[in-house]
Amino acid sequence: MIGHLNDVQDMLEAANINNMPLSIVETAPIYSANAKLREAVSVIMTNTFPFWESIPVNGAVDDLQVDIDWLLNLPESQGKDFVLGETGK
Repeated sequence: MIGHLNDVQDMLEAANINNMPLSIVETAPIYSANAKLREAVSVIMTNTFPFWESIPVNGAVDDLQVDIDWLLNLPESQGKDFVLGETGK
């Protein structure tokens, strides 16, 4: 996916579209485990569904906050915007 992201960036630059923020949408655990992914994107964008992680509904918001806080404090995430792409039950 990072290769495709780089291809898109090259195409945009060839069309004189510069500094377009690009991202790869993935789950927070995938982002957390992959420094190269965090380095490659200009925006961290995750889809988070508590049921995938067997989180009870009454703990879902707190768990989401813990995941996001941890992810955004990793070195490669510093200074990058965060977008929560999808969430739900």
